[in-house]
Amino acid sequence: MVITQKRRPRSRWSELPTELLELIMKKLASVDILRFEAVCSCWNQAAKSYISAPYFTLDMPQTPWLMIPGGEENHVHTRRFFNLAEFKYYTIKNAFGDIPDAWCVGSSHGWLVLTEEKGTACLLNPFSGDRIELPSIRTLHPVISKDYIAKAVTSSKPPSSSSSSSSKDFVVAIILYSNTWITQLAFHRHGDDAWTGFGQKGTVYHDGMFHSTSGHFFALATDCSVEVWDLRKCFPIKTLHLQPFRHRQLNNDDDFKFDIQNYLVESLGEILLVRRFIVTKIFYHKDLPDVIRPYKTSHFYIYRQKSTSLGFEWEKVESLHNRAVFLGGNHSMSLSSQNFPECEENSIYFTDHRWEMNPNKCLSGKKRIGYGGHDLGVYNVKDNIMKPMPCYLTFDRWIINPPPFWIVPDIIHGFGNGS
Repeated sequence: MVITQKRRPRSRWSELPTELLELIMKKLASVDILRFEAVCSCWNQAAKSYISAPYFTLDMPQTPWLMIPGGEENHVHTRRFFNLAEFKYYTIKNAFGDIPDAWCVGSSHGWLVLTEEKGTACLLNPFSGDRIELPSIRTLHPVISKDYIAKAVTSSKPPSSSSSSSSKDFVVAIILYSNTWITQLAFHRHGDDAWTGFGQKGTVYHDGMFHSTSGHFFALATDCSVEVWDLRKCFPIKTLHLQPFRHRQLNNDDDFKFDIQNYLVESLGEILLVRRFIVTKIFYHKDLPDVIRPYKTSHFYIYRQKSTSLGFEWEKVESLHNRAVFLGGNHSMSLSSQNFPECEENSIYFTDHRWEMNPNKCLSGKKRIGYGGHDLGVYNVKDNIMKPMPCYLTFDRWIINPPPFWIVPDIIHGFGNGS
C-alpha cells in the first residue's frame, strides 16, 4: 500500500478579503500603512481604497517624531525627522516649500503652523506637502511678526486633510508674548478672514490646549489658573475660570532659583499641569568645547486637577506610571509606553522652545553661545534623572536654529516632497 502525503495548501496572503485587510490597517500607524502598501499589488490597491474611503480615520495613535535641522548648510529648509520606533531618520528637502523665511511656531495633529517676518501664516503637512493659507497675523496689530508668537495649536486636523475625521470648523489658537497693547490669546476659525483676540488683557499665558472631548480651549495663566473658552461660536465665550483656591501651594524654594515654564497635558481623561524648572547660567558642553549654553532644564514637577469642597486645586503627582509625555512647541501629548514600547515609561520628552532668544547673537569672546533649540532631553520622573534625547549622539551639529519640534506623522500619502 502506497501512502501519499497530502500537501498543505499554500498561504495566499494576497487573496485575503478586503474587509479583513481593512481590519488590519485600522491597527496600523501611518508609516506602517506605507509598508502595507508595498507588500503586493493587491494590498497596495486595498490600502489606497481604504485611505480614500469617506470613513477612513487613523484610529491608532501615532508616536511623535522629532523634527530637527537637516544638516545641509545650502538647504536651510531641509529637515530630518527622527522616528523613535525605528531609530531612523527621514529627510525632507525644502520641507517648508516656497516660504522664504518660514518659522515654525506650532505642531498639532501632524501639521505645522508656520509664520514669517511679514506676518504671513499657514498650516503645512511636511510629509504630503499639503498647505492651507491662514490670515496674516498682522490682522491683530500691524507690527506683529513671527517673534511675537509663543505657541500655536489646532483643535483638529484641517479640513483639507485626507482623514474624514478632520473637522470643517477647526480652530487655530495662538499664544502671544506679553504685551500691553494687545491680548495674549488669539484664534482663527475656518472661514474667517482675520484673527480674533481674546483673553484677559494684561494676563500672561504659558500654554494652551484643545480638550479632546469638549473641543474647548484651555488656557493656562501664570498664576496656574485655567480659563476654558468655546471658540466655535461667533464670538469667543469663556465658559469657566478655574482659579486654584490654594495656588500658592505650588510655590517653593525652586520658584526663586529657576525660570519656570508651565504646560497643560491631557492624559487618560485628566488635566495635568507640568512645571519645567530652567537654570539660567552659563554651562560648558563637554563634547563641544567651543559652545556654551546660557540655560538648561533642571527638573519637572507634575500636578493634576482635583476638585474639593472649597473648589479646585492642583494636587502633586509623584509618578506618570506607564505614560510618556511630550512637551515643547508642539501641542502637549501623553502616550502609553505599553502601546508604544519605544517610549520610556514615567518619562517626559522635552524640546526647547525659548524662541525669544536671538540665534544671531552667538559670539561671546572666543566662545559660541547656543541660543534657542539646545535644551532638549528625556526626564525620568521616578529617578529624577535627565537623559539625552535618544538621537542626540547622531546630531552632526549643535542645534541652535531652528529649534526642534515634536510632530505626529501624517504620512499616508507618502513623502510627497522628500526622500
